[in-house]
This record gives sequence, structure tokens and C-alpha cells, in this order.
Amino acid sequence: TLEPQTIWGSRSGDYENHAIGQAADDDAYIYTIASGQVNTIEWMMPARLLVIGTVGGEFIMSGTTESDAITPTNVRVVPQTNYGSKAIRPILSANAILFVQRSGRKVRELIYNFDNDAYVASDLTLLSEHITRGGLSDISYQQEPNQLIWTIRGDGTLACLTYEKTEEVIGWHRHSIAGSGVVESIATIPHPDGDRYRLWMSVRRT
Repeated sequence: TLEPQTIWGSRSGDYENHAIGQAADDDAYIYTIASGQVNTIEWMMPARLLVIGTVGGEFIMSGTTESDAITPTNVRVVPQTNYGSKAIRPILSANAILFVQRSGRKVRELIYNFDNDAYVASDLTLLSEHITRGGLSDISYQQEPNQLIWTIRGDGTLACLTYEKTEEVIGWHRHSIAGSGVVESIATIPHPDGDRYRLWMSVRRT
């Protein structure tokens, strides 16, 4: 982004050519989201459409119709929810995007709702609001053998969400680290044998 709530794209196939143009579909472009606020774009995630999370709300971006490509002269950005997003990369799980709300206390499930013909963002911490006390600073997705959403709380404690959407299983649990360990960062990577993912973490002990 060049400035708050502004989307910038480079010329296709030439990442060093950033000249703004309107003549060709692959020209670079700058597009400012029209809304009542000017907010920083925190993340962008490709899903059913391109989903954009800003400090003030969530948007979808496409061509004039959903099947059209985005070009300098064919772009449409539509607001979906107004919860606001924190600067933490969201997680794409099946057809849902899980993102941390601006305050850092809530994880929301952004998913397309056919009845509303729009995206809705349910609060996944509704029944466990206490577990994210202090806010979340990082998030990581472990796909196998179970779908787990690992997070780091503000006090360095691990909080994990078991997320099996098709089985309607959503449950939070906390994990303490021995030796008064404080978790500073986390990542999940596939195990070499390919049948599961492993959680890696950087832990500070004093």
C-alpha cells in the first residue's frame, strides 16, 4: 500500500515497472477504497474473491462481476463487515478466513453467507472471552492430524482453538510452558513423514 486504504498493483510480468496507466489491462494502478473512514490495510487474502482487512472493516475486491479480472478500469470494492482487523496475517481454512479483530481479543470467522449474499464474521471467542485476555500477538494453523489454531496471548501463554467446522467442533484450551516460559513466536510446518504438522515456537525463560 502507498497510503492508508489504497491498493496498488504493478504491471503484470514486469515487477520493476510501476508506472500508472489506463491503456492496457495489465497496467499498474492505484485504487483508493471509498468508505467513511481512511484506514490502513492490514492484510489481503485470496478466497472466493480477494478479501481485504483494514483497521476499520473488511472488504471484498473483484471486477465488475465476480468472474471478471481486476484491471485498472474494471475494479469493484464492496464493504462486508466493520469489525476492523489487527496486523496479523489471517488463516484460510476451507472456505473460511479466520482473522484477529482490531482489539486483539477476538478471533472471527469470515465466511460467505448465501442468505445475506455477503460475508459475515462470527465471533469464535464468544463462549470463551476470558481465554484471550491481554490480546493476541500471533497466530498459526496446524492442519494435521487435527485442525488447530495456535495463538500467543499478550502474556506469552499459548491459547489454542480446536477448529473442526464440518463437525461443528469449536473449543479453546490454554497451554502453559514449563519453567515459566514466555512464548514469543510460533510457526507450524509439515512433518517430514507427511502425515502431520509440527508446532515450532521461540520461548524465553528467565
